[in-house]
Amino acid sequence: MKSESIKRFCIVGLGRSGMSLAEYLHTPHHMGKSGHTPTDVSQKSNRINPTDWPELDPISHTASRDFLNHPLCPSHAHQHPSSQPSESYHAPVDCVVWDDSAEKREAAESAGWSLWTQDFDWTDAVCIISPGISDHPIMQDALAHHRPVMCDIQLFHIFFPHVQKIGVTGSNGKTTTCALIHHGLKNHGRSCILAGNMGVPIFSTLENGWPTDALYILELSSYQLELCDHLNLDVSIILNLFPHHLERHGTMDRYRAIKERILNGSRIGWIPQNWPTNLNCKGNQATPVCAQTNTPVKIWSTECLQDYGLPAALSGVHNQENVAAAVAVLRSLHCTKTDVFMDFTGLEHRQEHVAQARGVRYCNDSKATNPHAVAKAIQACSNTPIFWIAGGVLQHDDLEVLDGLAERISHGFMIGQAGQRYAQWLQAHGKPAEQCQSLENAVERAHGLALLSAQNGFFPVVLLSPGCASFDQFTDFEHRGHVFKRCVLECLSKPSPHDWAGPSSFSKGPTS
Repeated sequence: MKSESIKRFCIVGLGRSGMSLAEYLHTPHHMGKSGHTPTDVSQKSNRINPTDWPELDPISHTASRDFLNHPLCPSHAHQHPSSQPSESYHAPVDCVVWDDSAEKREAAESAGWSLWTQDFDWTDAVCIISPGISDHPIMQDALAHHRPVMCDIQLFHIFFPHVQKIGVTGSNGKTTTCALIHHGLKNHGRSCILAGNMGVPIFSTLENGWPTDALYILELSSYQLELCDHLNLDVSIILNLFPHHLERHGTMDRYRAIKERILNGSRIGWIPQNWPTNLNCKGNQATPVCAQTNTPVKIWSTECLQDYGLPAALSGVHNQENVAAAVAVLRSLHCTKTDVFMDFTGLEHRQEHVAQARGVRYCNDSKATNPHAVAKAIQACSNTPIFWIAGGVLQHDDLEVLDGLAERISHGFMIGQAGQRYAQWLQAHGKPAEQCQSLENAVERAHGLALLSAQNGFFPVVLLSPGCASFDQFTDFEHRGHVFKRCVLECLSKPSPHDWAGPSSFSKGPTS
């Protein structure tokens, strides 16, 4: 297919990533009306403000497996050209947006954005889909007009192929590993930017340009990778693979293949030593994944941590794995200091200490969106009674991974669509569980029973570890975590009939 310049955009889904891209495209110097001379994104200067569009092969990408056999969605697409952007392109860029929410459409129109209509001209256009959307009529319309469908991460690479990028994916541990890589690079004096699935839309990082030597650290979900072809990362790493999102991806083989897309075109890729694939990798010997990409792949393991000291915030087997993955990436970038993590204090919403008072500890693990993440949180609670708050968007994840940990739970407080499923699972293991109307109600109930447990001489933990996505009741996992922390502090600010007579330590964690 002939390479063409992009002249039109259709953005479907006005979440954070869609909004940031729309705002980026609507700034005057990106519309070709400011009179600015287009900037070569590979030039050496203190700051870069890219202002024109490179060439694009009209390759169709798709999020839904229903499109996998579509004639316009080749499963082995050619690599995007990484040539310099044309300096002669000054045409204005047309951009339309769409969201199924009438409220968001109204807000978009009020902001001056045009809405997609059925007579939209798809000539020289691309369709940018929010990764949370697995299928949509506008996707089908774009494909019917032979136009590409992708997410903002792929578009960023097409615009700026020469920016250094690190990609991290896996079922669990992505955000922590990205934060560790960022922390390690900073301690090595490297300029770096976090973006992607962790909540920072990649185009929102371009408001003031970026340093030419900056490394982008991208957390990439399977939803995003399903909408990508070749990202041509400098370093890519896969952390692990557990059954997750199968209601969207269908099978574990399909889910694994999507995760492996992160390796396509990478300068170097890393997989865990137990990776369930037929990739021919032995020891630490670099081995091509396939003739098409010729990506050398190495195996990472926790054996690399022999010289690394770790703080208490990184205790637990799961954190050892996260650190080992980060070390593999850092060594690929010739960063070899062994004390770079000693001042790492952990992340918000990931087994985050919120408060400890009246003999009860409160832990915010809102980022735990699948049962495997919940298992790690329960294991990290030592041998203390756990008053567990769980539930959210109903998924088809297997709860068997939690079977051996049910005895650790003293009482369950279930919320959201999946609340009944989790309650039934806990009751089947002989443990009490109750359905709560809201997270506020669950925190209040857990707080009261935990105080009684503390009064009887135990030192319990109230643990929010939902095991589910959040968007049935919350904007995202961060919103859910903030609500939990607010509720905890409100409960602790009130006198309780269950106050115990022993010494009390009220230690507040971060609240925002």
